[in-house]
Amino acid sequence: MKKYIADTNFILRYLLADNQESYKQTKLIFEEARIGKSQIDIEQSVFTEVIFVLSSFYKVPRSEIVSILKSLLSYKGIKVDSDIYPIALDLYLENNIHIVDAIIAVKTLSSDSELLTFDKKLQNVISAKLTSER
Repeated sequence: MKKYIADTNFILRYLLADNQESYKQTKLIFEEARIGKSQIDIEQSVFTEVIFVLSSFYKVPRSEIVSILKSLLSYKGIKVDSDIYPIALDLYLENNIHIVDAIIAVKTLSSDSELLTFDKKLQNVISAKLTSER
């Protein structure tokens, strides 16, 4: 199986299909990953940067970003460092927080660690989740 590491621009060309030549190249590889014939590693920094670029530069609505990325994460050959991204995407959408904060929240909630932050909104999201889980 062929293995790849994708950068932000490669993923964006696939998701946006805004450059036909680049899209054709990315589509071939992502289609192989979709069915498990190849593996594409997506680093956390790239994952968060894709969301940042889609939301800030391309003005893609959060709900659409979440839908697109959850679909991408379901591809058999997509490999990420953690299985928390779908949960983090839900928090990102439901609580209108930055994706990095959503990832931190999920990691905090799924560990026995205490979060060090001055971010009241993030603290409230974590408190609300802890309360709803009880």
